[in-house]
This record gives sequence, C-alpha cells and structure tokens, in this order.
Amino acid sequence: MASDKHSEFIIIITKLFGVREIISDPFFAVRIQENITSLLKSYINYCLCGRGQKSKPRDLMNSLKLLSDLLEEMRYLKISPAIPLASSQELILRYLRGLMIAGPEEKANDSPPLKTHSDPAPQTQTLPSRKIIAGTNKERIFNFVRQAPERRPKEIIDQFSVLSERTVKRNLKELIREGLITKKQENRAVYYSAS
Repeated sequence: MASDKHSEFIIIITKLFGVREIISDPFFAVRIQENITSLLKSYINYCLCGRGQKSKPRDLMNSLKLLSDLLEEMRYLKISPAIPLASSQELILRYLRGLMIAGPEEKANDSPPLKTHSDPAPQTQTLPSRKIIAGTNKERIFNFVRQAPERRPKEIIDQFSVLSERTVKRNLKELIREGLITKKQENRAVYYSAS
C-alpha cells in the first residue's frame, strides 16, 4: 500500500515537471516551480516524520490543494494546453482524496487507546487530572479563573465578552462538573476558584 502511494506521488511529480516544461509564461513557470518544491518538501516531511503525526499530513494536503488551485487557474487562463493541466490536476485530486480517506482511519486507530486510558475509572478523585483540550474556550476560561484566588462571574463574562454569556456559564458548569474549579457562595456573592 505504501509503495503504491509512493509510485502515485512519483507519477504526479513527473506529470508536473512535464507541465512546467510546456509553460511559456515566466510568472506561472516560477509559481509552479515553487509549488512543486513546496509539495516535495511536505511529502518528504510526511514520509520521514511518520504518518501518525497530525500536522504533517495537513501540510502535504495544503500543498496539494495549492497546486491543484494553481493548475485550475492556469487552465482557466489558458496558459498552456488544457489536457496536461487537467490530467495533472486529476492525479493530484485523486491522491488528495486518498490522503483524506486514510486520515480518519488513522484517527480512528488512535482514538480507542485514548478512550481506554480515560474511561475506566470515572471517580471524583481522578476528575481533576483530566486534561482540557488545548486552545478551547473552556481552557481559556480555566486559565483565567486560575490566575486569581477568587473570580466573580461578572469578571469572567466581561473578560470573555466575545463569547455569549450562556457559553461562558456552560463552560463554567462543565469545569465545575469535571472538578477543575469550585463554586463558592458567600452572602449572595458567587466566586469561582481553581481546585
């Protein structure tokens, strides 16, 4: 299967070099050369760093999409004969489709081990050790609450004014349920603090 992917990629590169040779416009010749170079770099990174990493297939797919868009633009502007451009673009899109189909299978294979580590013991003692997904609103709210010993709900809502009040309150409830923050009430005043 891997050798099939390598041979498909070699055919794509060979076709692209052929397309580059028939382009008479210097601007598009430079652009296609830059895109081919970028594609080769991302493919080498993808092959050397392994298919399990998340960022590398994304780089390869982005390079393929950019090259496909460039070929589409050149075909629209009639820079060179349409048949070599169309056949190269078809090969690129097929290869890209294969990567996209292979991507969810790799993610599906990676997901079960993660679930087996976090699901077996949903006890209150293990809840504070649960990790928050990086870059989410919940993580930002948690980090903001953690900065001070006690935070009022109004402070939190004002800090995250881009989000709706309902979203902020929902994330606070989820953080309380997960045991990452605590809610304290004193004389009608509500405070949130990190556990």
